[in-house]
Amino acid sequence: MLFGDSLSAIRFLPAVAGALLIVLTGLIIIELGGKRFAVILGCLCVLVVPIYLAFNTLLTMNAFEPLFWMGAVYFIILTINRKDPRYLIGFGLFVGFGLQNKHTMLLLISGILIGLLFTRERRIMTNKWLLVACLIAVAIFLPNLIWQHQHNWPAIEVISNVAATGKNVPLSPLEFVLQQFIILHFTALVGIAGLWFFFLDDRGKRYRMLGIAYVVMLLIMFVTSSKHYYIASAYPMLFAGGAVLLEKLFEEKRKIRWLKVAYPILLIVTGGIMAPMVLPVLPVDTYITYQQNGFAPPKTEVGHVGPLPQHYGDMFGWPEMVETVAEIYHNLPPEERAKAAIFASNYGEAGAIDFFGPNYDLPKAISGHQNYYLWVRATIRAR
Repeated sequence: MLFGDSLSAIRFLPAVAGALLIVLTGLIIIELGGKRFAVILGCLCVLVVPIYLAFNTLLTMNAFEPLFWMGAVYFIILTINRKDPRYLIGFGLFVGFGLQNKHTMLLLISGILIGLLFTRERRIMTNKWLLVACLIAVAIFLPNLIWQHQHNWPAIEVISNVAATGKNVPLSPLEFVLQQFIILHFTALVGIAGLWFFFLDDRGKRYRMLGIAYVVMLLIMFVTSSKHYYIASAYPMLFAGGAVLLEKLFEEKRKIRWLKVAYPILLIVTGGIMAPMVLPVLPVDTYITYQQNGFAPPKTEVGHVGPLPQHYGDMFGWPEMVETVAEIYHNLPPEERAKAAIFASNYGEAGAIDFFGPNYDLPKAISGHQNYYLWVRATIRAR
């Protein structure tokens, strides 16, 4: 509505979300007691980690999910540091909008509540401002909840169908953990340091509920056989804690102080090398050579085939597909064309027909996939 539908316009808002996530990570680091180096290190991790480069290139829910998660975390930390439960209002706002964006916000809520329950900060759970925060979150999320109820809870149905059809690549707990190292690469060291900070460091113990929250979410991932990136939105809080811990370590240990320069340089260099895994910056032929040299991202869906990974491969072929469909459609005899419908097996194909179709005088696509299941009846009635 504001910027049109060019590639630059579509990628603008995810890029803004990525920039704001870096700022928010810096604010969290400051609240955890970090100084300049910690802020630089933690923010650099968010900037170069491959998974966020992928998130902040595509206009999907994933681009905004880490921002809402870390906004909620930030206000929990403010509540603890300022000893003022009114900051929970900010927590409620981020939770509400996070739920509207993607229902996986429930993962973070579950993790934080369990984390609070098993730490001294459990007193927050009996404070009236937490109830106010919950009411705010529910009020924001209520239209979504009502819609789900009116349509027989399609979000639950689609999750069940994904599990029943074996759509996602199955991962054992060990494989899931190993793939976290793949998506984090050299920033994984800071993430591990973050867990140490929350569980074992004296300065981080008061924020232990965040470490517990991550472990709870990880266990949920194991049980539900989730995709490897579903927990990725939690990593800025681990980067924040890890950056604070490493800053102190480098200050105290003179023999490894050189790492204050060497490690950020390593992150920048390796981040640049890994970037083409997730950013569409290489021509197709060059990318195929690049991925054959060991830089192929993990496959997440069983049904995806082709020489390119799914996030890159799905950027090609849509105009040509619609052009081919249009040629077939307009070569039908008039009496058949008058009764013809264009059926698509998934929302990607249907969306392409709907987007490029007007240029070829094509009718709207019909499909049973995702929300097209609901829209198809209205389309048929209109015809």
